Amino acid sequence: MADTNILYDEQGHPRHFNVIEDADTAPTAARASSVRSAASAQEAAKQFLASHADLLQLKRNVMQSMDVRASLAPVAEDEALRFESEKHTMDSTVVSYNQTMFGLPIYQAGVSVVMHGPQNQVKAATSTLHYDVAAQPPGHSMANMGALDTAASGAHDNVVRRAIPAAQGMRINRTRLLVYQYDPADRIHHEHGDPGFGAQPPSLTLPPVPASIKPGTHYIVVDALFSYAMPNWGTLNWRAFVEPESGAVLFLRALVDGVTGLVFDRDPITKTGNLANLPTASNAVLDPLRDPVQLVDLGPPAAGHQNLSGTFVRIANVDPPTPAIPTTIAPFNFAFDARTDDFAAVNAYYHCDRFFRTVRDIGFNIPTYFDGTSFPVPVDHHALGNVINAQCRGNTLSTGIGSVVFSLADLSNPPIGIAADWRVVLHELGGHGILWDHVDSPNFGFSHSAGDSIAVILNDPETQAPDRFVSFPWVNIGRRHDRPVAGGWGWGGANDLNGYFSEQILATSHFRLYRSIGGDSASLARRQFAASSAVYLILRAVGQLTPRPTRPTHSAGSSSWKRRMPSSGPAPIRRRPMPAAPTTR
Repeated sequence: MADTNILYDEQGHPRHFNVIEDADTAPTAARASSVRSAASAQEAAKQFLASHADLLQLKRNVMQSMDVRASLAPVAEDEALRFESEKHTMDSTVVSYNQTMFGLPIYQAGVSVVMHGPQNQVKAATSTLHYDVAAQPPGHSMANMGALDTAASGAHDNVVRRAIPAAQGMRINRTRLLVYQYDPADRIHHEHGDPGFGAQPPSLTLPPVPASIKPGTHYIVVDALFSYAMPNWGTLNWRAFVEPESGAVLFLRALVDGVTGLVFDRDPITKTGNLANLPTASNAVLDPLRDPVQLVDLGPPAAGHQNLSGTFVRIANVDPPTPAIPTTIAPFNFAFDARTDDFAAVNAYYHCDRFFRTVRDIGFNIPTYFDGTSFPVPVDHHALGNVINAQCRGNTLSTGIGSVVFSLADLSNPPIGIAADWRVVLHELGGHGILWDHVDSPNFGFSHSAGDSIAVILNDPETQAPDRFVSFPWVNIGRRHDRPVAGGWGWGGANDLNGYFSEQILATSHFRLYRSIGGDSASLARRQFAASSAVYLILRAVGQLTPRPTRPTHSAGSSSWKRRMPSSGPAPIRRRPMPAAPTTR
């Protein structure tokens, strides 16, 4: 039979299965036929989960509703698994199931099965299942839960408006019911460990949670997606979970995440290695560093004027300030000084369009990979006022990218836009942008994103920066991707704080992967191939994430995750040792 490598969490619950077969561990005919002969991917996934129910610590009765989707209103059903989605990424298929209570999905709880090839051969499974879910939420009986059905959508809106008085005038885009396990520490979003700049995501003033709401308890909540404008932020999309009986807001997020002061890729430091070429430099210093590029896929000129709008990206004024969007006439040369909003607009178009083309060229189908995003994506080259910031925002339904907004790289006058840095665009779109479409969030549950990883890997092959391990050399805010495990930078270490600090752990892990497969080669072509290969693996892994992971299950060096084999299972898996970190090029 196939080897099965299982990772367990600190409570002893299985979280990830790797099914590996080779010549020495080929499955028996009985096992192969039971898994491989399924008529569909969903059938193969169900067979795998049924045959591994004991290892997953699943009750048998939870599989009785796997062919139906989660309910819109409470039903008389205890804990169950219900079908969520079937995603196809190249030669892999991911079938995912929501964990439900009373037919309603439990937030970010479920299991997904990854299959390969036309025979739907199971290769892996990931679980974010909740255990010991209360059989009945406190304060609700099955007799009165019927009042929570979706026919009362107007009542849901009223519940939300009363619960968040600070957002008077909000526009509610959608409401639904789900089950949420209340965690006081996660009620409002706070980033941890962003050295250099202290900006936090926006929030709203909330009434305190009443004593009747207990931490760790699962509650039926109204999941509300709404739009509301904030000073210096403009109109943002938001998500709130409101417990309808008490009116308490248990969870609030602005559907926006950004990197503060990150001015990256092909920036003047990466290009020249000269630390004097900072964003504070004058046009006399920066203008000679501009590169002539072709702006591809622009729409036809209108009345002789060429606009910055194409298949993937369109430059637009999303939030104040609203500088004029540049156009040009024949010979259609968008040539501007570096310290101008016009230069920022050209960079915003070029780099954002460049990102989507990079994803496509690596091998992904854009409409499939970004299936929740509407193209062209509106991109604002100067929003948010005079601050150093950038954001990749979710859409109104939290299913894809809504917009990307950039501000400044330096606060001197005249301005220079942060959109001029390829690295910051990679952090936003390669970090948060890909997560919106796949995990309904701009963040991993265990790290801010993988945006730093993609930015530093794609910029390394040709970098001239004096220190290749400074993640953002143009504006050095202290982020690095060579963090030592012995210094508390391992998973479960003192600096594993889930936000920007954990992103540095992830970037260190990914950068070591890149170096190990050719990133330290003397050959530029080999380094470039290693970079594309590493980013391909990151993009593919994110594309197979459903639901959002809450702890790292694949990264080496975790001190709080351990590998175990089932007591009755096959011989331990053969694992190739991780190569020692290569020397710096």
